Amino acid sequence: MAKKKIEGILERTKKSLIKDLEEARKRLAEFRKRTTALAKKAKEGAGKTARISRLRLEIVPLVQKRDRKLKELGKKTYRLIKSGKISEKNLKSLSEEIRNLETKIRKKEKEIKRLRK
Repeated sequence: MAKKKIEGILERTKKSLIKDLEEARKRLAEFRKRTTALAKKAKEGAGKTARISRLRLEIVPLVQKRDRKLKELGKKTYRLIKSGKISEKNLKSLSEEIRNLETKIRKKEKEIKRLRK
């Protein structure tokens, strides 16, 4: 009789352990799934942040170059006005370079805005 009781207890314990083990496996699988999703999201966020930083670094020299061109334009314009020899031809190429730089800057700033969404 005692042997049957012990066997019964062992059987119930075995079933309970199997049930607990299955539950633990399910929870571990769910945990792994969530962790993988979070890691993927973090990786995407880091990539986006890196892209934004790179774009910002590309903008800085463009702005500096534009500012130098504007300064050069101002100096040339001043000299031409002073001498009374303003010519559209002399200023046209410089103005186009400045416009091109501003276009590049705007494109990169739009890309940054798009990446932040």
